[in-house]
Amino acid sequence: MRCIAMLGVLVVVGCSSPGGGPDARSNDPPSHRKRLASVEVVVYTNVANTPPVSGVLVAFVDPDGYGEIVVTGADGIARGQVVVGGSVTALTPLTPDNPPYLTTVLGVQNGDHIALGAPSLIQPDPPTNTPTCTEATVDATYKHVDPTRVSRIFVQRTVYGGNSVVNGSALTVDPTTNISVTGAGAARAYMNTSIQGPNPGDQQQVFEAIDGCATSYQLDVKHNLLPWVGVPSLDAEQGIVHIPMDGEGGGDFLDVYISYHHDGDAVNWRIASPHAGDVYLPPLPGELASLQPVVGDALSIASAMIVDDAWVHGYDHAREKAFVRTFEPVERLRTSYRAMLF
Repeated sequence: MRCIAMLGVLVVVGCSSPGGGPDARSNDPPSHRKRLASVEVVVYTNVANTPPVSGVLVAFVDPDGYGEIVVTGADGIARGQVVVGGSVTALTPLTPDNPPYLTTVLGVQNGDHIALGAPSLIQPDPPTNTPTCTEATVDATYKHVDPTRVSRIFVQRTVYGGNSVVNGSALTVDPTTNISVTGAGAARAYMNTSIQGPNPGDQQQVFEAIDGCATSYQLDVKHNLLPWVGVPSLDAEQGIVHIPMDGEGGGDFLDVYISYHHDGDAVNWRIASPHAGDVYLPPLPGELASLQPVVGDALSIASAMIVDDAWVHGYDHAREKAFVRTFEPVERLRTSYRAMLF
């Protein structure tokens, strides 16, 4: 597809989506475009502690497939418009030895300021209070465990700085399952519980901060389980990443990553979606169109993770920093994920 550059900043193209969008030969926006969202996208490299990058291609794509490409300016920001519910995709600049890496946020809304890439990282201040113990044995109690839905439970207790890491496990589970771990006392500690499901590859985690001298910990497993994530697959003809889900509910967002063989090279694509389930890949316009997966492209890596984080208040909050979280102190994080090598 030939692109039309306007002042070297904006490229406007029409492109057809798998579900039927504007004619790819038309460079005119559809006349029915309404409820436009004004969106800013700031793009970083994959190198931490570096400023936003200028000259990066960012696609603003409507739900029906019409797209525009905007190039980030000197401030590393691309400013554009999409119909509410559309998407933004950046060809994230990487170090030279990396294949093309696309990052996409779906379901954008008016006024969004979305960050893509790896921003400067902010480390949290260490706890300042003095621990009241030198060692702590934590009796972890896991309640309402359904042995038909949970096969094993593993727990890891760590303290700030990582100078004490202890592990415990239950290779068989009961409705109430107990695991004890003993580690160094600290002002703050973290309990990371890994829960395996009924099928090979089923994996969930609950990461929670506790007092570093606490001697007990409880988790209601039934009320903390997210849906189990199945094996992702790519339907390039329809432009869909199929992601089976087993269970009810969902988190703040779905984080999907695929790597596929395309035109003799690898292309990596990461997508943030508001829904747990199948993900529709937006049609890429202009200079990015050559990276769109086509029939015959084969997956080499695929992963999908439901994320539910205490610092996030739903997808309205999550989508702006889905891929660029700073190291803020984590109080509670739940994930359910599946990662596959093909």
